[in-house]
Amino acid sequence: MKKLSLFLTLVMILTTCLFAFASCNEKADESQATSSEVSEAVSEAVSEAVSEAVSEEVSVPDIFLYDIDRTKTKTVKTVGKTYEVDATTPIAEAWPDVEGKDLTDGIYGAADGADAAYAGISGVSTAFIVVDLGEAIEGLADFEVTALNGNWGVYAPPKVTVYVSEDGDIFYEAGSVETDIAYPEAGSEEWTTHTISVQLEKGVKARFVKFAIDLSGWLFISELEASTYE
Repeated sequence: MKKLSLFLTLVMILTTCLFAFASCNEKADESQATSSEVSEAVSEAVSEAVSEAVSEEVSVPDIFLYDIDRTKTKTVKTVGKTYEVDATTPIAEAWPDVEGKDLTDGIYGAADGADAAYAGISGVSTAFIVVDLGEAIEGLADFEVTALNGNWGVYAPPKVTVYVSEDGDIFYEAGSVETDIAYPEAGSEEWTTHTISVQLEKGVKARFVKFAIDLSGWLFISELEASTYE
């Protein structure tokens, strides 16, 4: 259906262009219009046709379909699931992600920078990690990142944005949250753990969840979670 729609759209654009060109030629014969006027008319027709086609193609589907009852039992759907860290935001060798499982193993890091439960990322403005839930799950409501804040320039993320997808190719923004976690004073030995939560008003259906996590220094994270209420 998408290929047919795209084909028909291209036919419409071509037809519009030809019509505009012919109209302009007629006007040129009658009033000796310049070639620049012809070009401008064709360009305007193409622009309008493309704008209409694009607006139809990129319209976000209504995937926010599920009511949320947070009085029910919260169920984490990411435990044991696979994930992929974007190549532009690799995990540091000094703070590795053991066998690519640390972030969904259900084990929360302690308030200690030496805890091996944390995977470390630095040198980028935003880290991107996509979790594959294995199948499309309805009613995903809460998305959480557990992070460390403390010494060594390790700071909790100032912002987390969540994107969801059913096919792993097209993602839609589900929600975001900005934090106001205070950074420790220079030389402080205090460590604290924080769970940054993006809570939706309506549940979504998705198989793939992309976490976009902003950095203010080193990012130490131990868990990524997506949950339903059942």
